[in-house]
Amino acid sequence: MALDVAATADRFEAVIPALRDEAAAGEAARRLTTSAHRALLGAGVFDLLRPRSLGGEEADLLSMVRAIRTLASGDGSAGWCAMLSGAYAAFGGLLPRAGAEEVFDKPATILAGQLAPNGRARRVAGGYRVSGRWPFGSNCHHARWLVGGVVVFEEGRPVMVRDGLPLIKLAIFRKSEATIFDTWRTTGQRATGSHDYGCEDVFVPEHRTFWFSDEAREDGPLYRLPTVAAFGAAIAAVNLGVADHALDLLAEIAPSKKPVMSALTLQQKPNVHDRVGVALATHEAGAAYLERVVAEAWAIAEAGRRPTFAERVRLWLVATHASQCALQATEAVYTLAGSNSVYEDNVIDRCLRDARTAAQHVMTQVLNYEIAGKQRLGLAVQDSTWALDARPGDPA
Repeated sequence: MALDVAATADRFEAVIPALRDEAAAGEAARRLTTSAHRALLGAGVFDLLRPRSLGGEEADLLSMVRAIRTLASGDGSAGWCAMLSGAYAAFGGLLPRAGAEEVFDKPATILAGQLAPNGRARRVAGGYRVSGRWPFGSNCHHARWLVGGVVVFEEGRPVMVRDGLPLIKLAIFRKSEATIFDTWRTTGQRATGSHDYGCEDVFVPEHRTFWFSDEAREDGPLYRLPTVAAFGAAIAAVNLGVADHALDLLAEIAPSKKPVMSALTLQQKPNVHDRVGVALATHEAGAAYLERVVAEAWAIAEAGRRPTFAERVRLWLVATHASQCALQATEAVYTLAGSNSVYEDNVIDRCLRDARTAAQHVMTQVLNYEIAGKQRLGLAVQDSTWALDARPGDPA
């Protein structure tokens, strides 16, 4: 469902002041403050991708991308938490119905956790006994449910499905059944609270498990998209918002800041004009590319089909490129702003640290350029992480 653009923009822009007010306290606490989390709740971002049948908006992907960009322009960590827990609301359309109704039994259900199969699931009657430890549990402090990728075991051995690959599931368990380990001491995105977390021999019923290669339980276009690839677009949107914020900050200080031994302010210097122009063009080109590919992917899903593998590649590539372009713009701002940028309490410094950390995500790392180039030159890439959400019968 496409949302009203103006109303959606107003609703998320309205919470930017609150997110900026809480950003420093969140960094110090290494988690979103309660006030910042409440601001996100009030904006409704955690229900954007939740199925309508479960009380959500079931919005289109482009609306989600724009929402995350706006929120991240308030604070990068808040944008990241909104992105991750907001994207996980789409799991309501992938879980078996009993699991979806159990997990999403309240408005604004918050999920957090990692998709990588770092855990083990021992098959038992009715479900699995799950144990494991996962890194990067972003927004875990505010979550009610945690997710973790697991390899399924029977009689002490992994269950094999095809081509020598084990059976993988995403298990969803209560945060009260898990332990959060204080590990999140990082360069940036400090307020995301992305600590390690783990559980030991927790029973997870079958209906609270799924994997991205399973057929979706809901039939809307959102659930015809390759889930992981679509997730990358939302990840990229975080760095778009951070770059927007950094460029705004530079515009604020430019009229009064003079470099050492200069009679001119930054606002008056031609070389600064040139660098800002390049940064703007780089940033907005990446953002426009992202919006175009997302809109094209949505049109394919609305037409009732799944994307081909080449179309899936475009989603991964654009997420990488948009994030990297935004990072370049933020780096340019940091350089132009001069020596004061190096202080930890300078917001431009936080923008750089947040952008650099966000760009390290597997979905936006520069390695993805290599995989995209390999595919374009006619080589197979179906053995890469880009096939995580491929379903049987997907077009080639």
